[in-house]
Amino acid sequence: MKKCAEKYNKKLFIDLFYKFSDPHRFAIEKIKSNSLGKPLVVKAYQKTPPHWGNMNLNRIVQDFMLHNFDFITEIMGEPVEIMANGIEKNNSHVFANLKYEDGVATVESSTMLPSKFPFNIGFNIICESGTLTFDSKFGEITEQNTILYKDDEVE
Repeated sequence: MKKCAEKYNKKLFIDLFYKFSDPHRFAIEKIKSNSLGKPLVVKAYQKTPPHWGNMNLNRIVQDFMLHNFDFITEIMGEPVEIMANGIEKNNSHVFANLKYEDGVATVESSTMLPSKFPFNIGFNIICESGTLTFDSKFGEITEQNTILYKDDEVE
């Protein structure tokens, strides 16, 4: 795959599956259709027990947070500034802030949670004409909610 990408001068993205999940795809379609106006504020997160071994600060960004960075880039474009802070103690917890010309985004990621905590992913997207939310928990308690809020309706 890497050789083909180089041969044909293409970018190769591996395992960026969030944008193909139903809630992420729904959000991308709504934003690309401009039915909600421009996205202004995005918060995306994933939190989990350390099921994948020690996720040090480098690994949590490269193996875990990249999915949310890809999703946010898909809906908001390239940021003009990025700042991140984290803690590494057996595993990691990171907050990354992305600045745009007319917006902001935050990605929160943690692998420091107790073993009974469910795998939790979600986002909140505040747009000019509506807000999209998605929250999911996978574990002993499993639930998913995707909601679109507008001034005159909830979907």
